[in-house]
Amino acid sequence: MKKQAAIIMMAVITGYASSALSEGAQAAEVGIGADIASSYVWRGITINKDPVIQPSLEVVHPSGIGLEIWSNMDMGDDDGVFEKRQFSEIDLTAFYSFDLDYLSVTIGYIEYLYPGQTSVDIHGVTRGLLSNREIFAGVDTEPVPGLTVGLTGYYEIEEWRDIYVVAEAAYEMDVTEKITAGVNGSIGYAGGGFSENENSGLHDYLLGASSEYAFKEDLSFSIFVYYVDSARSKTLPGDLVRENWIGGISAYHTF
Repeated sequence: MKKQAAIIMMAVITGYASSALSEGAQAAEVGIGADIASSYVWRGITINKDPVIQPSLEVVHPSGIGLEIWSNMDMGDDDGVFEKRQFSEIDLTAFYSFDLDYLSVTIGYIEYLYPGQTSVDIHGVTRGLLSNREIFAGVDTEPVPGLTVGLTGYYEIEEWRDIYVVAEAAYEMDVTEKITAGVNGSIGYAGGGFSENENSGLHDYLLGASSEYAFKEDLSFSIFVYYVDSARSKTLPGDLVRENWIGGISAYHTF
């Protein structure tokens, strides 16, 4: 049943993207991107300490309805945990965004799939034929030009059945006509069901910096680096944070 639902959702996203491309930019905005990162870290937890490639496809309709496919390909096996040059994760996201006064609001659903992994235990869950599902809601605002702050809450409805909440802030400024630079930070809170030790509290934090070059109006390249660590060892044990410094490059093209 889970596999059938995932296939249906994948088909809907692919079909929607193809339709948007054929109808033109006025129908929807389509974005294709890819990150090449030194490691894969998720909510402070080091999933793969070796390099990864993370391609994505996003389609957003002017109504605010959006669909996204995000995936992770492992370029290193992390001491035999993963297979090289194989996709170990595919995330399917459906969302709806709208403005409410000075706030931007987004609500949605995420399906996490782990193809080809049948016995990998990360964060107490076997990542393989199982899938995880989350619903989420978030708000963000721009109190001053260039500064964005936001708060997003996730509720996992398949395995942990608990919350993860992240507060984020980012500042971006123009360096030249085509180059921007920015800094960002976040801190996460996990409920007891999500925490490795079943303790609720602050979970992880991140501090980062990035720079983007707009090669064309619809094509950009970025470099990024960030530091991530446990915010509270009772909630996120330090041995799950195997990599603190992560760096990489990314490219993004819109239609």
